[in-house]
Amino acid sequence: MLAPPTKINFPIDKPNKMLSDEQVNYRPNKLKEHFITEEKLTFLKKNEYLRVTLEMDIIEPEPIISISGNIISTPGNLTMLSGSSKAGKSAFCSDILAGAIRGHNYAYDGFEVLNIDGNEQKKAVIHIDTEQARHNHHKNLKYAVIRRSLLEKTPSYYYSYNIREMELNKRTKWTEDLFKEAAEESGGIHLAVIDGIADYIRSVNDEQDSNTIVHFFEKLAIKYDCPIIAIVHLNPNSSKERGHLGSQLQRKSESVLQIKKGDDGISYCEPFLLRNASNMDVPIILFEYDKDKKYHTYAGIKDRNDKQQDNSKLMREIADNVFSKAPIQYKEAVDKIMQNYNKSIATSKRYISRMAKEFNFIKKVNVPAQSKNEKFYVSLLG
Repeated sequence: MLAPPTKINFPIDKPNKMLSDEQVNYRPNKLKEHFITEEKLTFLKKNEYLRVTLEMDIIEPEPIISISGNIISTPGNLTMLSGSSKAGKSAFCSDILAGAIRGHNYAYDGFEVLNIDGNEQKKAVIHIDTEQARHNHHKNLKYAVIRRSLLEKTPSYYYSYNIREMELNKRTKWTEDLFKEAAEESGGIHLAVIDGIADYIRSVNDEQDSNTIVHFFEKLAIKYDCPIIAIVHLNPNSSKERGHLGSQLQRKSESVLQIKKGDDGISYCEPFLLRNASNMDVPIILFEYDKDKKYHTYAGIKDRNDKQQDNSKLMREIADNVFSKAPIQYKEAVDKIMQNYNKSIATSKRYISRMAKEFNFIKKVNVPAQSKNEKFYVSLLG
C-alpha cells in the first residue's frame, strides 16, 4: 500500500513551515499580488499610449472629405473607392485632388456636394498612379486636377507620381520614403490617393500579401495623420471588390464608396459602407465627361427612387409631350424634361437614352446645315 503524498514546504515567509491545504491554494495569489515583475510594469508603461479610458480627452478629427456634411474621410484612416473598369474612379479622385490642392481658392470647379478641405496650410497632397500611361496621367493632371482647381501651375506641395514601370518589390519602400520626405518638405500630409493598390502585391487573392499591404497603408495614414484613399476594382458584374485584398480593405476602411456607370454613360458615386454616416443621408453624386472642359463635371443628384425601372407608360408620355415629327435639339429636349417632369439633368438624359434604345419611341436624325456635334431627335409614335 502506497504512503499518502507528503506536503511540500514553501520557503517564503517561514522556511520549513508546513502549510495547510488552504494556505497552499492561497499562496499563488499572494505571489501574483506581491511579486509583479519589473518586466510587466515596463510593458504597461510602454503601452499606456495604446490604452483608451473614459477620462481621456480625445478630440474628434475634422473631416477632410465629406458629402453634404456627412463624414467620409478623416485623418488616420483608409477610404476605399471601388468600381468596374472605366466607370470613373480616377475621374472622381481627380475632383478630390483638385479640391485638396486649391488652398485659398474656394471657387474651384468641383462636384457641388463633395466637400474637400482646401488645405490652406499647403501640406503635401500625394497621388500615386500604377495603371495609366504617362501621357494619360499628364493629360489628367493638366485638365482634371490643375485646370479644375483654377490654378496656373502645379503647386510645389502636390506630389503626383506614375510608378507603372517600377519593380513590384521596390514600391512599398519607395512609397514609405515619399511620405517621409513629402511630410518633411511640406510640414505634414493633407491626404493621399493610391490609384491602384492592387499593383503593390503579386495577387489580390494572396491573403498574406493583402493583409500586409493594407496594414502598410493603414500605418502610413496613422503615422502622418492623413486620410489615404485606395482605389480598387470590382469583380466583373458584381458589387464585390476583387479578391482577399478587396475584403481586407473593406474591413479596414472608414468608408467604402462605389463608382458605377449607367446605361446612358453617366457615372455616379454611391455610398456602400460608412462608419460615420448613414447611407441614406449621403446623396448619390452624378458626374459625366465634359468634352469642352476635358474632364468630368457634376451632373446632379441621383434619385434613390429612380432605379432605372421607369415603365413604358411614363416613357411614352414624355415622348408624346416633348418630341414630335419635327426634329428637336437634344439640349432643348433635356431642358423640357427637366422643367416639365422635375427631373435632374442626368435623369433627363437617361430618359432620352431609354426612349431611343430600349422603347424605340424616338430616334436620332441628321439635320442639314447643323453641326455634326449637335444631336436631334424625332418621335416615332403615331
